[in-house]
Amino acid sequence: MKFFVILVTFYFVIQKTASISYTVYDSDPNEVYEFEERQPKFYYPYEYARNLELDAKAQEFAGKIQFKYYKNNVNLLNSNAAVYDRVEEAGCSVHEKFAFILHGWRQDCDNTDWVTQLREKLTTYRGGCIICIDYSPYSSDSYFRLMRNFNPIMTAITDKIKDFAAQGFQPQINGYIFGHSFGGQLASAIGRQFYEAQFKNIDICDMAGPGFDVLGVVDHRNAAQNVQCIHTSYDKGTRLYNCHQNFRMGNCGLSQVAAREPPFGSHGLCTYMYVSAFENNFFAVDKPPKCTSVNPAKNVPKHFRMGYQENRISNITGEFFVPTSKTSPYNVFIDSNFNMTRYLIENDDHRADNAYTLLEARHRLSILSNSLSKVKKFLRQKLRTMVRVQFV
Repeated sequence: MKFFVILVTFYFVIQKTASISYTVYDSDPNEVYEFEERQPKFYYPYEYARNLELDAKAQEFAGKIQFKYYKNNVNLLNSNAAVYDRVEEAGCSVHEKFAFILHGWRQDCDNTDWVTQLREKLTTYRGGCIICIDYSPYSSDSYFRLMRNFNPIMTAITDKIKDFAAQGFQPQINGYIFGHSFGGQLASAIGRQFYEAQFKNIDICDMAGPGFDVLGVVDHRNAAQNVQCIHTSYDKGTRLYNCHQNFRMGNCGLSQVAAREPPFGSHGLCTYMYVSAFENNFFAVDKPPKCTSVNPAKNVPKHFRMGYQENRISNITGEFFVPTSKTSPYNVFIDSNFNMTRYLIENDDHRADNAYTLLEARHRLSILSNSLSKVKKFLRQKLRTMVRVQFV
């Protein structure tokens, strides 16, 4: 009986400890949200079970999500996600390349500079049909509300793209998605809904971390045949590096020496660096001692670079470190005399140093929390067994 009392006491201690609250800051420092790991506000959006309630909400949201078709920099058609579009009638062919662009929080397809610049680069270097997906009626809302609406937004967009696939579009051959921040989380979640017919490529710029990282680890490599993630900030981007290639830009992927006021802060600069990479080389270097890495890339090929590549080899994986400069085009000339350690000293950012120490502590706390949750589950099962034995 004494052991039984001790077990019950330990169970409740574990339950209390395993319930960890995280404070999440978004772009507005006055807006602070609490996410509790034990009772998340919504389930994490991957490989989830469809239900009638979600389908109904997705159909409601679809009416306000615009698919904007472009070809040769000409806007062919604007259509909402609730409408069944015949691709050929829209001016595209299901047999040509498709590129989908997903903007981030408080952005849209018409008034966001990097979206226009990326569309122009894709027209020049990729061609085919380019579709910008505008969910600004929801992205203009608070970050917390946008988070809660993630699943219906993602479902509405996925269903529309699956309509293209039903007409003959082959994402595994001609499919590419680019997403920034919140749009990066959408890109990964959408890609994971295609299973065997995986998208060929997904590129993600500083995928949003607040509100997502605390909900569990997702293997973003399941979203496409190759998923490239570019990391530029410690406060708004994810701290989980689990894409095929994880390019950590500037100061270990935590901050950029070129950062200034938004939209050119460390987070926003990611998209401009990606656009710049179409015509400027952002070469990876060996991991500097200062940067902590769980999975550093080994034997990095010479001239291995960040940016759009149609036929990137997915077996070259891990975390890659790329120096960046103070001014546009943001790349750094690398020759045999380049020294990454000296570069980091010259471009030191103590805020990022402190932040990384905090991120490591949070990461270890997250691991501890997951371990405690497993212990809690085990104790719950033991407790139930003992209760049955006591009262039989």
